[in-house]
Amino acid sequence: AEKESVQSAYVIGRALVSLKKYADAREWLRIAEARNRQFPMSVDQIRALPAKCNRHLCAEGDMAFKAGDYHLANERFALAGHGLSPEVSNRFAYYLRTACVYCKLEEYENASQAILQALHHDQETDTALELNKLVNKMLNLVRDNAQAKEEHQNLSKELDRFVNQTMDSLSTRHSQTR
Repeated sequence: AEKESVQSAYVIGRALVSLKKYADAREWLRIAEARNRQFPMSVDQIRALPAKCNRHLCAEGDMAFKAGDYHLANERFALAGHGLSPEVSNRFAYYLRTACVYCKLEEYENASQAILQALHHDQETDTALELNKLVNKMLNLVRDNAQAKEEHQNLSKELDRFVNQTMDSLSTRHSQTR
């Protein structure tokens, strides 16, 4: 019975992958992997599919970002990044991607936190440090007077250019690792 519960979760996960429902598939594959630890069956089969789901979720996040759907991009990156090993997380620079999304949403506190995570996990350190500088400037900017408003607009444009450049670079590198 235990072996069947591992197999059934795996079969459901595999079917969802073939239907391109990667977020749902990841959950079933996670269940299969957890059950497999208790009742070993076939680790390699189970481990290969979540990686495929993560690549697709990341690509969907990149596409949503390019299309300007930052909430969907954020959701896809969060799904893809959930429960990943540090090595895989770092390869796709999930925290840095998330920071870029938060910048687009003008959620600079969240962007700052994501950048700190990116730095903590050594994700594209030079890029993360540069983005951190821009985000901190934005957080420290006072918007009361006319000069600050102009400075805010200029900084906003600079930050936007940098975020777009960063995501283009990450997206290009990600598509080459498939």
